[in-house]
Amino acid sequence: MHIKIIILSIIKGNYFVIIPAIMEAIISIINYITIIKRKNVYTERVGKFKTAVEFPMMITALLATKVNGFYYVFIVLFILTLYFQIQSIMAYINQLNNKTKEVNVSFKDKKVYVSKLSEKFDVTEETIRRDLEKLEIEVKLSLISSFKFDLSVL
Repeated sequence: MHIKIIILSIIKGNYFVIIPAIMEAIISIINYITIIKRKNVYTERVGKFKTAVEFPMMITALLATKVNGFYYVFIVLFILTLYFQIQSIMAYINQLNNKTKEVNVSFKDKKVYVSKLSEKFDVTEETIRRDLEKLEIEVKLSLISSFKFDLSVL
């Protein structure tokens, strides 16, 4: 679907859409290299923002070839898309080089050791305990608030 919109935009004369397409190719190449090196690739948060902005940018790119008013909307979305693509490229390069800011914690063993978490996150054990207590309270509150009572039946 994306490629069709890009091709139509180029045919209609909006050549700006070539730049985000090239950036997406770079992101794909970095992810492919990461997979070849047998490392886990996971979606970065900024990549989700990029995707949310990218598709409307492509639609407005196509509309801007016919309606002049969409050109200004396209420029704003184009700049946002490029910003998020550059941020995504940097995040995936950091993943490739094991310098990512996001830390994944596995709960497969169903045991969490405070000492290991404090080493992994490079914080004190007290900080881990305090955060786990906050998390426990938040989970309990979300479970309580997820129950809905229908008092009209009574």
